[in-house]
Amino acid sequence: MRHTLRDIRAGGGMTNVDNAVGQGLTKAQLSRAIEVHPLLAALDDDGRELLARQGRWVFYRTRRSITRGGEVADAVVFLLSGSVRLYSPAVDGREPTLGFLSGPNVLSVDEALTGEPLDAVQVLAASEVIRLSSVSFRWMVEHQSRFAIALCKQQAQNARLRAGTERSFPFEALEARVARLLLRYAATIGQMTADGIVLAHPLSQEALARDLGVSRKLLNQAMMSFKTSGVLVKRRARYCIVDQAALLAQRGRASAHAGGSSPMISRE
Repeated sequence: MRHTLRDIRAGGGMTNVDNAVGQGLTKAQLSRAIEVHPLLAALDDDGRELLARQGRWVFYRTRRSITRGGEVADAVVFLLSGSVRLYSPAVDGREPTLGFLSGPNVLSVDEALTGEPLDAVQVLAASEVIRLSSVSFRWMVEHQSRFAIALCKQQAQNARLRAGTERSFPFEALEARVARLLLRYAATIGQMTADGIVLAHPLSQEALARDLGVSRKLLNQAMMSFKTSGVLVKRRARYCIVDQAALLAQRGRASAHAGGSSPMISRE
């Protein structure tokens, strides 16, 4: 069902969940959102008015869930700050990681447009987001050309990051998969210190095993090789990457062996 801007302004087509919570952005929130998020900056006056009326500003603490896997997408999430982990719903206690995203970015786009079930999204670093109903989002895609073009570029970039994870994790040696995972955590929540790159939040071996979809026993064997060689240490429940070059070399050898390449780490 197609909705006009007048319908959406009047609340037509909004879900029960959206109607049940407070909506609307303050002028300060709208200005900041447009300032920090390139997609929202591409909206024209009508688009910004809709965002101000229907958007909902939410703050998520570390380890909170933004979406749970398998649910229906009733909203798109504009990630203004922070970082998140996308993963598959648990199967046999395992939750394979699909990718990592940092703000500014956008979540649940494909699901909102196609009706597919949501991926699960967990907050890695405290995040500010704007939730916008799927109905309002689809109106923006159909009527805001600059926004739609910017969205295509963002989704293409996200697809490359996600495809790199899905292609490499199942076929690389376990040590290379662990190296890749640690490097992605470093790019997402790593903090540079005199000793190395400290992962800002505690990560258990059980959590890392879930990320890779392997048993804890196998994960422990791979981690021991990095600890024994001095590449990785754990202090006060936080991993510290002492030798990033060694992890990059491990990942590089696996990529060369597979005949492909993986994107360089970036801190955005």
